[in-house]
Amino acid sequence: MAKTLGSVRTPNDTGKAPAIHHGSCRPLKPCRSRSQYPRPVIDHGIALPYYRLHVVPAVVALASPTWQQEVRLDPDQFENLDYVVHVLFDDFCNAEDPLPWLGQSLRTHEEVSLMARLGAAYGRVQSSVGADAGDEIFLQSPGWPDVVATAARLAQVLVSNDHAALGKLHEAGHRWPPSTEAAMPEASRQHTEP
Repeated sequence: MAKTLGSVRTPNDTGKAPAIHHGSCRPLKPCRSRSQYPRPVIDHGIALPYYRLHVVPAVVALASPTWQQEVRLDPDQFENLDYVVHVLFDDFCNAEDPLPWLGQSLRTHEEVSLMARLGAAYGRVQSSVGADAGDEIFLQSPGWPDVVATAARLAQVLVSNDHAALGKLHEAGHRWPPSTEAAMPEASRQHTEP
């Protein structure tokens, strides 16, 4: 299967699923460094949480050489390398140009910057081995460890930001399922109340 980056979805202002734009791949652009973004981190939220439910596991998969080898050995698995690339470049984000996804499926500028770095790292590998190369060729490329390392850093940031957002929701009194607080034992309730 080809791992092309030809059809790209971009967020729109209607709140509906993004439209698909077909065309040739744009050249990869260098990303800005993390130090250029002001602190504290601003969480822009996510308008498309369902999309993020695809993005985070795809990044985690790229950060896991063990998963990559297991998938390579079992070509019948649905979530293979080709699937992961489509999630990150075509379906739920655009790792080549992730800024439009800020507030859609990416929460912070740091996530955008790291996603751009991941897109650039993958793009370098794809340029060196060819878009039609098999998974094994991608995984053996000298540039693949950079893809894995960048994905690992991005995965850590994505999960950390999701945990922080979940903590803020909990602090604001949102519980899931809604009946959780009523069913909590008295001792547990004391630990959650300020």
